[in-house]
Amino acid sequence: MIVTDTIQKLVDEIIKGAKTPEEKIDRIYRWVQRKIRYISIKGSVSSGQTGHPAEETLENGYGDCSDKGILLCTMLKAAGFEAHPIILYVGSEDLYRCLPSTGGNHLISRVKLPDGHWQVLDATSLTYKYPYFSCGDHGASFVDAISKEVGIIPLNAPEENLERLEVKLKLYADGSAKADFKSIPIGMLEAGYRAFWEYQQKERYGVIVTNWMNSVFPRAKMDTFGIEGLGSMDSQLCEWAKVSVDSFPSVEGDIWIIDIPGVKYSMSGFEEVNLAERKYAIKYSCPRAKEYNVTIELPRGARVLGLPEGVKLSCEPYADFSITYSKKGNKITVHEKFRLKKIEIPTRDYQRYKDFIIAAKQAAEQRIFIKKPR
Repeated sequence: MIVTDTIQKLVDEIIKGAKTPEEKIDRIYRWVQRKIRYISIKGSVSSGQTGHPAEETLENGYGDCSDKGILLCTMLKAAGFEAHPIILYVGSEDLYRCLPSTGGNHLISRVKLPDGHWQVLDATSLTYKYPYFSCGDHGASFVDAISKEVGIIPLNAPEENLERLEVKLKLYADGSAKADFKSIPIGMLEAGYRAFWEYQQKERYGVIVTNWMNSVFPRAKMDTFGIEGLGSMDSQLCEWAKVSVDSFPSVEGDIWIIDIPGVKYSMSGFEEVNLAERKYAIKYSCPRAKEYNVTIELPRGARVLGLPEGVKLSCEPYADFSITYSKKGNKITVHEKFRLKKIEIPTRDYQRYKDFIIAAKQAAEQRIFIKKPR
């Protein structure tokens, strides 16, 4: 990891005006992700073991994981940080590293911060902001040959892989409705969503969002939509849409039955708990969280017959779920939060976890009953 004059000049230009160590690292991290193409012509094992000199990767403009990891460490070194390439075995949380071995199938980087904390970074991606990195690296065993250390990369907190959704729905006396929808992905999820949209053709954006909105608001007509922050990683990514629905609630006589938009399907999926019993543990890619904040504005004369009871569920140490309801004036507010905190559910706790998921699904599918306005 030799800092040449070319590398030093480039790094000085990249971090010019940066006010904090974190901002300097972030700028270099993004630059390597975006400017050096990830191209591998080696096998998995050799990619995690060997790499080209940083200057060569910089000149080529491409490299595999080891090339990009070495270049990132070299550029961080030029910015005044201690940084080491580390060898991983991705998907190897059970690997016994106490036996002498430098085996691996991936190479990333870690950088020492002023407070002594080592922060892991993976420059093989395209869309990650500091301090986030690929989900697949979390829980993997690593070897730092320079500092002669072995260890396990900690799992992310659920809040570092979070989707925050907001729905504001206005219901009219004739049963029609208009709604504003907003999704704000945080941390690792923002990187994933940004990569998804960058991969899509712009002409398909409308089709994708329309299909998404129809899963939240059945029979909805999309009025307009937007994807903010996509053009700059300095901005927070935000997906939003405005929709209209000709007939939103189900009707039984003079009663409106309202499925809570978004929340009703928030716990869909989880086919992994459909079995009566399991022989093997359930494994997820990484911890995650999702929050819904829904506001329903009722028309004059409509009367709430009763709100569902709030629910708080916990399946420690694996997951938790909560949903609350409140009413103020003619507005109903629903808040739901789900957190998956561990990536493995062992067979001994399968039934307990299955019962938790079923209960959470049932809670998310509760409906609100409204007396129609006259």
